[in-house]
Amino acid sequence: MKYLITLLALVFMFTLDLSGQSSPSHEVGLRLNSLRDFSFIYKKHRNENKYWRIRNFTSGINLNDFSESVQFGLSLGLEKRRSINPKLKMVTGPEFGVFTSIVDSSTGGDISFIRVTLSYIVGLNYTVNDDFIIGIEILPSLSVSESSLSLTSGWSTAALVGVYAFEGQLFKKSRSE
Repeated sequence: MKYLITLLALVFMFTLDLSGQSSPSHEVGLRLNSLRDFSFIYKKHRNENKYWRIRNFTSGINLNDFSESVQFGLSLGLEKRRSINPKLKMVTGPEFGVFTSIVDSSTGGDISFIRVTLSYIVGLNYTVNDDFIIGIEILPSLSVSESSLSLTSGWSTAALVGVYAFEGQLFKKSRSE
């Protein structure tokens, strides 16, 4: 019985929005796995506690004696936020991405491939103030590339996220007269 009460209390805590404040309409920031594995991220408020997120991905910039490699990608996701308390939110949701890797090996020539990934966002966001949010997230994913189907933890290591939140239009519309 005490396990049922604890479970119900946790479910209630994760589904109740205690903040009562309006959400900013845009967020821009940086997601870091390491200094060589990072993404620029843009989030647009969709409706209550839901954000569209667009992430451009750059990873594996590696220059050494044997090869030079770089990975690029773009992903689109829908992020849902659940309040744990007024400053801490749990973040979950699907994300779809397309990535490419290019490797220039001094021993074997150029190698490139394209990977399509379906991920699920799991993370926590902490609101530092009205304009700045930091967080941590992981992205477990299923990937399909030209040669294989694999359940991978690639790009799924814990990442730090920092975003600047703001109201209004991202780009001002100019009026022609």
